[in-house]
Order: sequence, then C-alpha cells, then structure tokens
Amino acid sequence: MIFNKCNAIFCQCIIGRTAEFGRRFVIIHSQGIVINGSVIAGDDIKIEHQVTIGAERNVSPKLGSDIFIGAGAKIIGPVEIGSHTKIGANAVVVKDVESYTTVGGIPARVLRVHHESPSVKQEAVTRSVDDPTLYQSQKGSVL
Repeated sequence: MIFNKCNAIFCQCIIGRTAEFGRRFVIIHSQGIVINGSVIAGDDIKIEHQVTIGAERNVSPKLGSDIFIGAGAKIIGPVEIGSHTKIGANAVVVKDVESYTTVGGIPARVLRVHHESPSVKQEAVTRSVDDPTLYQSQKGSVL
C-alpha cells in the first residue's frame, strides 16, 4: 500500500492493487496512468502515458498478451482486447477488439488487421482496411 501511494504521489500513476498483469508489463512513461483494480491482462503489455483502463458498471476490460497501448488511450467497460493488438494514441475503446488488429479513433475503429502467416509464425502479413477482400470479410464489424 505504501508503494502504491508513493507511485500515485510522485508519478501521478494509479494502478489498483488487485489488477493482474502477466510477465513483462512495461509502463513506458508513468505520467497520468489510471488502471482499475479488477483489470486482468496477459504478458508483454506496454503502456504509454495518460492511459486509462477503467471499469463501467463495475466491469473492467480483459487484455490478452503482446499489446501496445498508445498515449492518451482509454479502454472502458466490459471489453476484451485480443492478443497482438495495438491501440493508437487517444483512441477510445468501448467495444471488443480482435487479435492481430490495430485500432484508433474516437470511438476506436479497425485501422489494420495483421494476419499471421501459417508457414512462418514470426512473419506477419499486413493488409490495409481499404483492401476489398478484407472489407468483405469484416462488413459490420467496425468498432
């Protein structure tokens, strides 16, 4: 509790004591971060400054693994963020985000979908949302 209070006073960063994060949780800049105590997240989460991950009606977001959250982003309510996801700066996420996706805007919408190559797991193929074949498979799934 003492470390939590020192963190809030000196870094203006408030993380609920019962929030659960996996391994390699990185706060890139701690200024102004607020994380609800009931947030559950996987491994390799990277957070920039001024990020809020908060509850709505006592239900908090659930985050997968390997997620980057840009400066000023807000993730609010009972949403699930898939693994290998990027959330752009100042995005407001109020609906679920699928894995291998980049979202941004207010409210957040899909900007890019990253598909993992079945033959080589390390190499990802990225297609823009403007690609007509991708649009047909995602009609109606805009955040």
